Amino acid sequence: MSYRVRTPDGQLEFASLYEIAKALRHGLVHGEDEILSPGQESWVRVSEHTALRTEIPTARQNRPRIPGGFDLVGTVVFALTGLVGIFLGWSAWVVYAAVGAAVWFSTRVALGVHAANRVKSRRR
Repeated sequence: MSYRVRTPDGQLEFASLYEIAKALRHGLVHGEDEILSPGQESWVRVSEHTALRTEIPTARQNRPRIPGGFDLVGTVVFALTGLVGIFLGWSAWVVYAAVGAAVWFSTRVALGVHAANRVKSRRR
């Protein structure tokens, strides 16, 4: 037996609730879609299904986000400052400080992207 999910685009079949939870996290299934469990005769909203209620992403999780945001802008600004300083012959200390700040900000961007892409496993 399989679980069926009815979306505005059509019906999908899943072998388990775990697969439906993964589909919720990836945006393939939404809370307003309906689910028909094996042995059931009536459709239930995914947001009202007891096993899937906690798997529905909140609006904050769905919001598009630029990884790094401020840190990305800082990387670009300080890198350009360092380049301009090199070409205009500024003091070495000013150039070193700008390049150091660019490296620091770019490290924060890289670590932030890594943390955002980590898979959160519920298994222990």
